[in-house]
Amino acid sequence: MEDNDKVSDNDATKKDAGTEFESAKSASVPKREKTGKGRFSWARISQDFEKTLGPLADVVSRRRKSVNSAVKSLSSGTAINRRVVPAGSIEESKDSDCSDEYLSQDDDPAGEGGMSEGHRLKLEINSATSAKQAFVRKQMLLHENEYGIEKDLTILIGTYNVNGQLPVNLDGTPLSLAPWLNLEENSADLIVLGFQELDLSKENFLLGNSTLEKDWSACISASFPAETSYTKVCSRQLVGMLILVYAKNDSTKTDGTTAESDSLSENITEVVSDARGTGLLGYMGNKGGVSVRLRIHGTTICFVASHLAAHDDQWERRNMDFHEILRRTRFAVPCDDDQEVKDMGILDHDYVFWCGDLNYRITELPDERIFEMLEENTFTDLVEQDQLHAEKSAGRVFANFEEAPINFPPTYKYVVGTDSWKNKKGQNPAWCDRVLYRSTASNGATNSDKPGDIHVKEYKSCQELRISDHKPVRAVLSARIKWENKDKKKEVYRKIIRSLDDLENSARPSVQIDSSVFLFENVEYLLPQTKICDVVNFGELPAKVTTIPKPGEKEATLPWLKVVPGSAFIAPGETLQLKLIVSPDSDTMAQLNDGRAGLEDIIILRVENGRDYFLTVNGNFIRTCFCTPLEHLVCMNDPVALIPPGLVSTKMNETSESPRVYIPKEMWRLVEVLLGDDIMQHEPRLFLKHGSREDFKTIRECLDYGRPVPKDVNPHAITDVLLFFLKNLPSPVVPENLHKKCREVTSLEEAERVVLEFGRVPEATFKYICGLGQHYLKVQQEAEAESLAYVFAKVLLRVPDGKSFKIGTRRAQAKKNAEFISFFLEKRETSISFKTLE
Repeated sequence: MEDNDKVSDNDATKKDAGTEFESAKSASVPKREKTGKGRFSWARISQDFEKTLGPLADVVSRRRKSVNSAVKSLSSGTAINRRVVPAGSIEESKDSDCSDEYLSQDDDPAGEGGMSEGHRLKLEINSATSAKQAFVRKQMLLHENEYGIEKDLTILIGTYNVNGQLPVNLDGTPLSLAPWLNLEENSADLIVLGFQELDLSKENFLLGNSTLEKDWSACISASFPAETSYTKVCSRQLVGMLILVYAKNDSTKTDGTTAESDSLSENITEVVSDARGTGLLGYMGNKGGVSVRLRIHGTTICFVASHLAAHDDQWERRNMDFHEILRRTRFAVPCDDDQEVKDMGILDHDYVFWCGDLNYRITELPDERIFEMLEENTFTDLVEQDQLHAEKSAGRVFANFEEAPINFPPTYKYVVGTDSWKNKKGQNPAWCDRVLYRSTASNGATNSDKPGDIHVKEYKSCQELRISDHKPVRAVLSARIKWENKDKKKEVYRKIIRSLDDLENSARPSVQIDSSVFLFENVEYLLPQTKICDVVNFGELPAKVTTIPKPGEKEATLPWLKVVPGSAFIAPGETLQLKLIVSPDSDTMAQLNDGRAGLEDIIILRVENGRDYFLTVNGNFIRTCFCTPLEHLVCMNDPVALIPPGLVSTKMNETSESPRVYIPKEMWRLVEVLLGDDIMQHEPRLFLKHGSREDFKTIRECLDYGRPVPKDVNPHAITDVLLFFLKNLPSPVVPENLHKKCREVTSLEEAERVVLEFGRVPEATFKYICGLGQHYLKVQQEAEAESLAYVFAKVLLRVPDGKSFKIGTRRAQAKKNAEFISFFLEKRETSISFKTLE
């Protein structure tokens, strides 16, 4: 973390208070020196770090005495707590400002941003006690039974695909959700509602600017019983998906032997949300999931509302969407230490509740038989044919999740305004809308009294709401949570602090690593590699290990290397498995491809109040056509992966007698497959849908190694690769300095003059892609030129990473960029001949 307490050079107090420490530090810590090709001498740095310990030893020893004295004063019972923001005011608790009690809003005696000796001492106390805090947290968990009790929490979870409708009845009157929530009969402590297809407008799909959350939030609040009060804890929207969490404000008695009584909403902390799209290109938000996680005393809960891929035959795509949401959803949860966060996934919680339009269908029965069984109300037999039931039973999706028995009619597809199903081919009735749950403690078991179990009170659909072709579903569940007695917790805390004080002065933390050299072989783009470093605490004190930046750098590692966790506490006798993950991003891969960088780095692992350890990371990589400049690719006759690492000449062979082609062969090979077998004539949604991850990997390898692209791969995977290739070029096809000029043109003639300024290779590539789009619109009558223009504009006029604009500016620019592309897509005849590339 960066230190925000900058010290002024003119501060006299600084010279008086910190001169001794700073002079010793500056005398012994060298600046990083370059040695040939921009590389650094890591051996020199290691030697200099050893020398650092000598001059600083005396200063650190004297300062530690004052720190220990101050630390002991904290053990009298003053807890170092994170400030809790009231749940009702939280939308994203990770953005909330938190501070330690003993570092709260002091005046700055030094003035002008300087730092007094007293303030500096407090910062040193903070650093010295962070490992202590981690140890105390673990001990508090071990003694949790001394201050914690178990109570049942009632949770109402609902899911509703509103099919783009406003919260208004068909006759124009305001919609009431009371029949769905049924709070008169179901007194819920937590209410979690997931919506899908909130806004089906094309503008919302492309720009994600829907404002309908306010309308539906107002409708929900108006549907609560007058005598019941709920606080909105959090909400998160992604295009048409929305999740809202409400907590009851009524007092809840937590312990019959005490008078303690708190509102549930005031005891919810660590509220963090996330949203992950799995739609177009695998990231667009028309499909995906929105999630909220929170803590209630000693229990963590995660809620997920998702909308998975549609259509009867897409169950494998739905499975993939589920696993993508599960893999990519991450929560940066604030820890007790102000400067640290804990990275958590969906399954890293005591309870997980997953709802939404999961879109699983019934496909193994004839249409007539499905309707016959529905008329006979034989739901149990029909559920056996449900895709989710089959995929879950086979272990391919929702492992260790449970679902209550289904005793209600299918929730899709209804004639709007009625309770009658549509009898349309490919849209048979199905239980698309579901609620599943998972308990870490009991592995999803139901109807048990063991701590951590979930008991289902109700699971049914609501037939009374008829504005959509879906029926909403609700599940009322009871979960055992760990509630804390605050007085007893303080008593246990003081006891642990006293015992830790006795141990703290007996020894220093001591750890041992199993290896200091790690070699990664044949690293490939988009395929991370992981190695494990075991760090063993063989001392008598808890140890905190942290990766720190090298001298003169801001980050602990180079961008292609990640250490997980970056900071961790190790109890005596325990082993920490440190993950070293090598995964070059697009910027790094561009530097690797042209020889400007290599896979070499040093990790400095610091043991708090102990010594530093140095881990050497080396590796070799496989070159790729992705992230390689267009000007380089057109000069390469051999497959990219077979060319040794090093700089590639960008000079064109102007003297060659054969015609020069200024379009990369990799792009031509993709287009060649698309033009074969009338693919474009048979695929109306090319560039708007995506293929499988396996096909994407196969195509990438074929391009890099010069192998033919198989003709049986999904065409959507080919367009995925083509768009991804253009999106990850080191420089956009349309030069950035011409973006503004492109947005100002008003005619095709002006647009063509601007294209002439691109440069030879970008101009040829731009015309080739637009010619492909124009050809597609010509042979495929169902294709939409506007949507294609937005997709092409996003990759051809890409905004470089790190550049940000206001939301309104970004939307206006996206629209103008698409209009520029439209000039070339709407030309009556294309000037590009694909045969010229053979």
